[in-house]
Amino acid sequence: MTSKLSCAIAAVSAALLVGVETGAVFGALDWALAYQFGLGEEVRTIGLALGVIPGVIAGGWIGREAWRAERRLAAGADVA
Repeated sequence: MTSKLSCAIAAVSAALLVGVETGAVFGALDWALAYQFGLGEEVRTIGLALGVIPGVIAGGWIGREAWRAERRLAAGADVA
């Protein structure tokens, strides 16, 4: 039987991975657009701060789904 701790570790790991990668993609996009169009340091900083929002949303959603999948697997149920 799988413990709640191992399910939590798997869910948090998935959430961190997806959240950080999504934030990095938006950060790179913001950096590229700000320098391509010469928007300035202030716009780049605001864009980087706003790029955190999709990362948090994606990380939270994936974490929730991973938690549900891990609990179902621990119970012996099908994940699909």
